[in-house]
Parts: sequence; structure tokens; C-alpha cells
Amino acid sequence: MLKNQLIKLCFLLLCFNSSVACSAVTTQSSTQANTQSTSQSKGTVLITGANRGLGLALSRHFIADGYKVIGTARKPHKATDLKAAGAQVVQLDVTDDESIAAMAKTLQGVAIDIVVNNAGYVNDYTRGIESFKKSTREEYLRTYNINTVGPVLVAKALYPNLLLSKASVKKLVNTSSQGGIVDRKGTHAIYAYDTSKTALNKLTNELAKDLKADNITVISLAPGWNKTRTGGEGARLEPEVSMAQAKKVIESLTIENTGTFVTYSGRSVKW
Repeated sequence: MLKNQLIKLCFLLLCFNSSVACSAVTTQSSTQANTQSTSQSKGTVLITGANRGLGLALSRHFIADGYKVIGTARKPHKATDLKAAGAQVVQLDVTDDESIAAMAKTLQGVAIDIVVNNAGYVNDYTRGIESFKKSTREEYLRTYNINTVGPVLVAKALYPNLLLSKASVKKLVNTSSQGGIVDRKGTHAIYAYDTSKTALNKLTNELAKDLKADNITVISLAPGWNKTRTGGEGARLEPEVSMAQAKKVIESLTIENTGTFVTYSGRSVKW
């Protein structure tokens, strides 16, 4: 009787030890898999207004090259192409303080290596004297709210995330326009849009000075005239082509580039 009980006890102990060992191996394998998954990512990029146009094209290029992309959209349920590309989609309306705060809360503790302020707005394509005559306070405020105030408040909200990055250089890219050049020869302005980009360039310049100590390089980037809903079919650039070049420019940025204004191809712009 005693001998049978001892045999039974030994059998139970053997089963228990085998189970613990298997569990430990499984846990270790899971941990290694997670570590490998993280290490396989080249970094984390957040792109605003990524559900279409330039933002979507840039997201696809970063994802294809092994980056984790967090793309924002005002209406995430409509960002089907962005989701299909493999991006994490986060709701964001750059004109809404509550939406910006909610995004920051969702991403709390997430290290972000690159932030691209891409969301933008063009009120009208009329230029020169006609733009001047048609412009209204409402359009000026809406344009500046999206193109100028939005990017700096998004940068402020994601500043803690950039500080968490282990990248040698963190990057903040503000999508501008050559319309933001103060003395642009031979071209008349879209009054609200162009001046909103000039103001954005000034904010880029100030942020570059203030964030340099944190090893964050801040630039303005002119994406060129692209065939998007904003640019129209008459534009000369294909987003897939221009954003492939823009990605390379962003990747190559160093702290020495901070405060500069460049085109999608990397050409320096005096504004």
C-alpha cells in the first residue's frame, strides 16, 4: 500500500516538473519572439493626416522598409487604406484640444523616433489680388489653426514620446510649402495658405533652437506639387515617387540639419 502511494507521488512530481519546464520554455520563447519583433523594427514613426495623399504614401514607404508607423486620421473608421498598409491608426483632429490630449493619452509611454506633421489644409487656389479680395477672417483662422497651430500643439503633445526614443537623433518634420517663402519671385500668393506656411517655418526655426539640447532635429519640408486631392490631377508629381525621396531625406537628417527648410528631394530652401 505504502509502496503504491510512493510510486504515485513520484509520478505526480515528475509531471509537475515537466509542466513547469515546458511553461518556462514557452515563456522564454514568447519573450524572445517579442524581443525579436521589437528589434526587427527600424523605429517608430508617427504621421498626421496619414489616411490619404502624401501621408498615406509616406506611411507605406516607411512600413515597407521595416518601420512601425502610427498614422492619425480624423475618422479612423474610414482609414481603410492606412490600416491595410499595416499602420496603427489613432484618431486625431489637430484643431481639437481634446482630440490631441486623447492621442497623447493613447500613446503615453510609447517611444516615437520620428514625428511628421503632415495634416494640412488649403482654403482656396485663387492667387494674388483675387485671393486678397476673397479672403475672410473665417478662412484665415481655419487655415492657420490647421497648418500652423495644429503642428506645434501636436509637437508639444508628443514631446514626451520623442524624449523616450533611443534613436541617435530624434526627428520632428513639419510639412511646409514653397508658398511659405517670404519673397517668392514671380509667384503670387494664396493669401491664407502661403502665410500660414511662412508662420510654420518660423515655428520650426524656434523649435529647432529649443529642442536641440534634447537631440531633436526639427525641419520644414516642402513636399512639392503632388497629384492628391489637395494638389489636383494637374500636379506634376506622383506621391509614391516624391514621398520615397522624402523618406530618404528624413532618414538622413542629423542634428546639424535642425532649423533648415528643404524640399522632398533634399534641396535647401531659403525662405
